[in-house]
Amino acid sequence: MHTLASLASRELVTLQGEALLVDAVTLMSDKNISSVLVTRGSAVVGIITERDLVRLVATGIDPLKTAVEAVMTSHLVHLPETVPIDEALYVMEKEKVRHLLVTGVDADVAVSEPCAERYRKHQLRADDKGILSAKGIITYTDVVRKLEEEFFKKPLTVSDCMSTTLHRTDASTDIKVAFAIMNAQRLSSLLIDRHGKTVGILTERDVVRFMRSGRSLDSSITEVMSPSPMTVSQEVSLFEAARIMEQHRIRRLLVRDPEGRICGMVSHSDIVRAVRKNYRSVLQGEAARSRKALSLIGEGVAELDGKTFRVLWINPAGAEMLGLNNSSEALGWEFTGFLDAKAADLIHRDFIQRTSRDALLCTTALPRPGERYLWLSYEMTCDFRGEPCIRAVFRDVTYLAAAQETLQEEKARLQMSFQASREGILILSEEGHLIEMNWRARELLRLPDRSDMTLTVREWSREVRLLDESGDLILLSEDRIRGFMETGQAIYDQLLRLSFNSDGKSLWLMVSASPIPTRRCMVVTLYDVTASKQKELEIQRSEKKYRTLIHNLTEAVLLLSPAGDVIDLNPAAREILQVTENQPLPHPLAEFYCTFVDREGRPIPTEEIARWEGSRRKAPFKDREIGILTGERIYWGVLTQTPTFSDDGTVESMIVTFNDLTEYMESKRQEELLLSCSIDFARATTEEEVYAILAHYLRRLGRANGKIDAILLRCVTTPVQHPTLIQWADDGFFFTGEFHPERCKAYASGVDLVVKDARIEYGCPCHEVNADQGSYFCTNLSVGGQVVGVLHLYSGATGFFNDQTARVVRSLLALAAPTISNMRLIDHNRRLSLIDPLTGLHNRRYLEQTLENLLVRSRETERPFCLIMADIDQFKGFNDTFGHDAGDKALRMVAANVRNCLREEDIAVRFGGEEITVILMGVSKELAVTIADRIRKRIEQTPIEIGDGQLQYITLSMGVSAFPEDGKTLEKLIQRADLALYEAKRLGKNRVAAFEKAQ
Repeated sequence: MHTLASLASRELVTLQGEALLVDAVTLMSDKNISSVLVTRGSAVVGIITERDLVRLVATGIDPLKTAVEAVMTSHLVHLPETVPIDEALYVMEKEKVRHLLVTGVDADVAVSEPCAERYRKHQLRADDKGILSAKGIITYTDVVRKLEEEFFKKPLTVSDCMSTTLHRTDASTDIKVAFAIMNAQRLSSLLIDRHGKTVGILTERDVVRFMRSGRSLDSSITEVMSPSPMTVSQEVSLFEAARIMEQHRIRRLLVRDPEGRICGMVSHSDIVRAVRKNYRSVLQGEAARSRKALSLIGEGVAELDGKTFRVLWINPAGAEMLGLNNSSEALGWEFTGFLDAKAADLIHRDFIQRTSRDALLCTTALPRPGERYLWLSYEMTCDFRGEPCIRAVFRDVTYLAAAQETLQEEKARLQMSFQASREGILILSEEGHLIEMNWRARELLRLPDRSDMTLTVREWSREVRLLDESGDLILLSEDRIRGFMETGQAIYDQLLRLSFNSDGKSLWLMVSASPIPTRRCMVVTLYDVTASKQKELEIQRSEKKYRTLIHNLTEAVLLLSPAGDVIDLNPAAREILQVTENQPLPHPLAEFYCTFVDREGRPIPTEEIARWEGSRRKAPFKDREIGILTGERIYWGVLTQTPTFSDDGTVESMIVTFNDLTEYMESKRQEELLLSCSIDFARATTEEEVYAILAHYLRRLGRANGKIDAILLRCVTTPVQHPTLIQWADDGFFFTGEFHPERCKAYASGVDLVVKDARIEYGCPCHEVNADQGSYFCTNLSVGGQVVGVLHLYSGATGFFNDQTARVVRSLLALAAPTISNMRLIDHNRRLSLIDPLTGLHNRRYLEQTLENLLVRSRETERPFCLIMADIDQFKGFNDTFGHDAGDKALRMVAANVRNCLREEDIAVRFGGEEITVILMGVSKELAVTIADRIRKRIEQTPIEIGDGQLQYITLSMGVSAFPEDGKTLEKLIQRADLALYEAKRLGKNRVAAFEKAQ
């Protein structure tokens, strides 16, 4: 049976005791494990399990403030790695633990002692010093993953071990209450119901994830729970249920009855308990059957209590040898009492020291029916309950005369085995005579009766023809046999074909021959392999058919060795990989001149295509979309790996198929790219965002032989400056020179320019990337029928911009154009809604929107600003005297002078009528007064033409308030700027006044 060494997980996840509980939760969640060991120095002193976390979260422990050493489970249960799994499960059940620490074997314990005794001397619970020799840990999950059919002994179904008590709670239950229920009842899971239907399950693993996520205890239970577990029929075998759990990496299954109702739950713990109980029951039955069988043998066999050395059972032959009338007379008596004193003392010491012994000569102590000599052997072991016991076997050697009879019986049995053998066996003399043969040899060689014993090999060979595997004739002679005798050379498993002259039928025989020089003879064994050889020939013919079929497939097919070497490939594969017929095989796939890439053009390591190991990936590639780049051509298609396995489960070879779908997949990839781009354009809210999306999708235009390394989109609608709309370059590239659109070939001619190799083709003079090789592409961006920009794309790869790539670029620009047009129209309308049409200044609505945001930002950054309220002096009289046209000119003149005196970040607003409001960012009140006075003077000096060459002048009065000293709200600032304005009016107009507290 397996020991803990073959089961334990060797990866020990540990934390020092001073670490916080949240660190343990993080480890358990990230590594998907059920426990973390707590260490002090190099010693393991405790453990944090999922059940501990349930207890802690139910009691409200703060994981951010609690050390793991304060809440861990100490005094770990541990066993040496040599203990059998069955006995370890017994300890786990007895100690009521689900995690068992596995330690190394104590060097002080005698190697000859049984494993059971070693761990019985071993302290199960660790002391305060901890464990220094920890080598691994096992859980019920580890046991279930290792279960093989031999553990089950007899068929069991899930109904034999399922738990029928299902703990449930409603989905509306508070999560704290659910955790408290799991802690109080020590539950590993809790079913979640809604309206009488199971909608999920809350497990200990969910508690770990809950603590890891940092969720509040006010969270809904449905946010924390896992989906409802898988269900199986109650008729499913326990072994199949264990395999389902292992396959899906789950620890429990719901069980349904024939009507489909949930009738129970089965977990790893239930399976282990059922298997162990079943295993013990079967072992007990086997022990009883063994005793019954031992009762029939002639040797004495006795089972003794390992603690008291009293006889528990003895077979009748053993009782008779000890001088007893029947077996019952020996029961309950110490075994050594039946033997002579000297032997009894030695045996008693061996029993105490748990030492086994073989072939000890002793005599019986009872006089009846006379002293007998016994050969005694005894072995220390454990019974099916794990209790120590001793098995003694002894033989009566008093009457050595019986040895001759025994030898005769052995000879008869040997002769019986000789005749009953399925192999043909014959013995040849040095002269080639048939000395002896069994019935199977007669049948194979067509020798009907024993009169043929005088037949020689030479005579027999006249009736048959003996050929080797290649069809060459083998001649049998006395000299050939004598040569084997002289050299002592043996023949092992040589395949020969025996053809009978009488009917032409043939036999395929596996022949072995061993000379016995001392007896001057040779033993020959014959095994009929005709059926398997015929099957082999059929397979060869079938293989030839399949090879013809594969070589005519349009799909590329490769046969690879486990090392990644190409063993064979069909013509389609040769064409794609550019492999000639004279290429020697096998040959490493990695050395062929090809590159495998994914859908995005990223290289795929050849090893992933050529080799597959079950431990490295869950499954081989199946219909994986890839590209194969050979030279300047790329093939797109779907690749499938099909591993073939040997009898021991290792990968024997790999069949790789590639279906060439280049045209379809290129079209599909372009459609997906354009669709995704159109969706993103539809979500864009600004023109800048449209350009960012366009740049993103241009950068995604990678192919196996390269990618776009630089993007430049310049605006051509402005006469002098040509602002950059998109500018991006990969590492190692940058833009140089100045842009002159009239020199750009694509802009000047209106036709796209494609340069596939910059070293040999004359390109665009506006190409601005610092590279003299590679390829590039120039095209126009048209919006609403007008060319608004010129796009320059560069790739370091020669030949990157082919017709297909250029077509995709044009499609992206065609998608961007209407979106940009809409953005500009929206922006124009938005600006119109916030601009005063007469003066070109912002209107009052814009001021109200902006000032609120400005107040918030200024409070956060503590940056001051000033507000100026300005009013044209006696504007009503000017308007009435010279007309509204003159008044409009006056307002436009004031607005122009105000704009010319402000910075870009300052704001000018027509507040209403003849009132102008100005916001100066980041200035003091004194500086604001200075700027306001500068505006006042410019307006005072600027004439207004009112017709017939007549000029008039106007003046401006202004009031200044400052944030935050004059007010922290919009209303206060405007109110106090108005007060300052009224003060300026009162003092005679055409002046600037700042708000003072005294006002």
